[in-house]
Amino acid sequence: MVDTNIVFSAMWNTNGRIAHILSRKSTLSFYSPTYLLLEIANHKEKLSKKIILDSVQFLELQHIATRRITFR
Repeated sequence: MVDTNIVFSAMWNTNGRIAHILSRKSTLSFYSPTYLLLEIANHKEKLSKKIILDSVQFLELQHIATRRITFR
Protein backbone atom coordinates (compact mmCIF):
# COMPACT_ATOMS: atom_id res chain seq x y z
CA MET A 1 0.00 0.00 0.00
CA VAL A 2 1.46 3.32 -1.08
CA ASP A 3 0.34 6.51 0.62
CA THR A 4 0.64 10.08 -0.57
CA ASN A 5 3.73 10.82 1.53
CA ILE A 6 5.62 8.04 -0.24
CA VAL A 7 4.80 9.49 -3.66
CA PHE A 8 5.61 13.03 -2.49
CA SER A 9 8.98 11.76 -1.25
CA ALA A 10 9.68 10.10 -4.61
CA MET A 11 8.78 13.31 -6.42
CA TRP A 12 10.83 15.47 -4.03
CA ASN A 13 13.99 13.35 -4.30
CA THR A 14 14.05 11.61 -7.67
CA ASN A 15 17.45 10.06 -6.91
CA GLY A 16 16.40 8.75 -3.51
CA ARG A 17 15.71 5.23 -2.37
CA ILE A 18 11.91 5.59 -2.48
CA ALA A 19 11.93 6.94 -6.03
CA HIS A 20 14.23 4.10 -7.06
CA ILE A 21 11.97 1.46 -5.51
CA LEU A 22 8.83 2.89 -7.12
CA SER A 23 10.37 3.29 -10.57
CA ARG A 24 12.44 0.15 -11.07
CA LYS A 25 11.08 -3.03 -12.55
CA SER A 26 10.63 -5.71 -9.94
CA THR A 27 8.25 -8.36 -8.74
CA LEU A 28 6.82 -5.99 -6.13
CA SER A 29 3.26 -4.75 -6.57
CA PHE A 30 2.12 -1.34 -5.37
CA TYR A 31 -1.47 -0.37 -4.61
CA SER A 32 -3.13 2.85 -3.57
CA PRO A 33 -6.62 4.34 -3.42
CA THR A 34 -7.42 6.68 -6.31
CA TYR A 35 -7.66 9.43 -3.72
CA LEU A 36 -3.87 9.64 -3.89
CA LEU A 37 -4.13 11.25 -7.34
CA LEU A 38 -6.54 13.84 -5.98
CA GLU A 39 -4.17 14.64 -3.12
CA ILE A 40 -1.31 15.14 -5.58
CA ALA A 41 -3.51 17.47 -7.64
CA ASN A 42 -4.51 19.39 -4.50
CA HIS A 43 -0.85 19.97 -3.61
CA LYS A 44 0.42 20.53 -7.16
CA GLU A 45 1.04 24.26 -6.74
CA LYS A 46 2.96 23.85 -3.50
CA LEU A 47 5.03 20.93 -4.81
CA SER A 48 5.77 22.66 -8.12
CA LYS A 49 7.13 25.71 -6.30
CA LYS A 50 9.29 23.68 -3.92
CA ILE A 51 10.65 21.40 -6.64
CA ILE A 52 10.76 24.27 -9.19
CA LEU A 53 8.86 22.64 -12.05
CA ASP A 54 6.52 23.89 -14.72
CA SER A 55 3.19 22.11 -15.33
CA VAL A 56 4.52 19.73 -17.97
CA GLN A 57 7.53 18.74 -15.88
CA PHE A 58 5.28 18.21 -12.87
CA LEU A 59 2.99 15.89 -14.83
CA GLU A 60 5.98 13.92 -16.14
CA LEU A 61 7.34 13.55 -12.62
CA GLN A 62 3.92 12.51 -11.31
CA HIS A 63 3.68 9.88 -14.05
CA ILE A 64 7.11 8.47 -13.23
CA ALA A 65 6.30 8.34 -9.49
CA THR A 66 2.90 6.66 -9.97
CA ARG A 67 3.19 4.53 -13.12
CA ARG A 68 3.78 1.26 -11.23
CA ILE A 69 0.97 1.86 -8.73
CA THR A 70 -2.35 0.10 -9.22
CA PHE A 71 -5.17 2.39 -8.17
CA ARG A 72 -8.35 1.02 -6.63
